[in-house]
Amino acid sequence: MRAAAVRNLKDASRAELDSNCDTCCFGKGVYIAEDTHAAISVNGFMEDLDTVPDVKIITAVIAYDDPEAWHAYTLFYHHALYIPTIERHLLNPKAST
Repeated sequence: MRAAAVRNLKDASRAELDSNCDTCCFGKGVYIAEDTHAAISVNGFMEDLDTVPDVKIITAVIAYDDPEAWHAYTLFYHHALYIPTIERHLLNPKAST
């Protein structure tokens, strides 16, 4: 696997922990290691949010840079959702990589 390095921090993607989600969801800037070619419809946790149809199920790969250890970790998330329009990846803290 070969991924392009981020040369500008404004192009880097961000992730945040979301204990309200039941699976991890990735968007802009994620590396897709595998596309399962399966898709589902996703509903929000609030009734006023519309259903998002045809959400791909993927294996997502992101890098985590540990600022204290000066080490980069490659994290794989299997059976994750891919919505290309979201700006920040949403990580379920209970999901294992």
